[in-house]
Amino acid sequence: MNKAFILSIFISLALAGCQSSKEPVGAAAGNECAHCAGASESSVDDSLDTTYASEWLPESKRGKAVSLPLFENQAGRQVTTEDLRGAPVALSFIYTRCENQRKCPLVARTMAELQKEVQQAKITPHPRLALVTYDPEYDTPKQLKAFGKTHGVHFTDTAMLLRPEADRKEQLFKDLNVRVNFNERGVNLHGVQLILLDKQGRFVRAYHTLIWSNDKVLADLKRLASE
Repeated sequence: MNKAFILSIFISLALAGCQSSKEPVGAAAGNECAHCAGASESSVDDSLDTTYASEWLPESKRGKAVSLPLFENQAGRQVTTEDLRGAPVALSFIYTRCENQRKCPLVARTMAELQKEVQQAKITPHPRLALVTYDPEYDTPKQLKAFGKTHGVHFTDTAMLLRPEADRKEQLFKDLNVRVNFNERGVNLHGVQLILLDKQGRFVRAYHTLIWSNDKVLADLKRLASE
C-alpha cells in the first residue's frame, strides 16, 4: 500500500472526528479543520510534544490587548473585559452539543484538573480559567452550567463557562485565531486549543492540536503571574 494512500486515509479519519455533535453537519464552511489531525484520544500526558505550543511572546512583542466581547457566565451574570484583567487568563473552547469525547468533553475535564492544580499552587494573582462556547445561540447559561458540572468544573469568580455575544463570536474567534468554522446548522469543524493571555489581556501563547499538558500550562501561568 503506497504512502500517499495511507496518508489520505489518516487525514480523512482525523477530519471526521471533528464533526461529532447532536446535530447532523454538512460540509465544512470555510477553512479546513487545521488543528484536527493528530488530536489525542488520551487524557493529559506530561510527555506531549511541546511543538504543539506556539512560541512564547515576550512582553515587548505582545502588542495590544485582545478585544473581548461582553460575556454571560453559567450563572447568567455578565462578565466584562475588566473582569478578565489583572491576572493571567487561560481560555479554551467547547460547545455543549459536542459528543466527540476527544474534543469538548476532554477539554472540559482537562480544564477542571487544571483548576485543581492552580488552586494547589496558590498563584498570586489568581489566574482566570474559562471555557468559551462556540455556540452561544444554543448554549444557555443553564446548559453551560450542566456541562461544566458534568465534567468536574467547580464554578468560582475565577473559573467559568462563558457565552459570548452571538453577533461578536466570529470576530472573537478570528482575533484569537481559534480553529472553528460553521455551517447552516451551527458548529461544523473545530480543533483543540488553549490560549494564554497576560494580565493586560495580551496574547502570549497557544496550545493546539493535542490536548495540552497541565504541568506546562501551570508553569506558564506562574510565569505570567510573576511579571
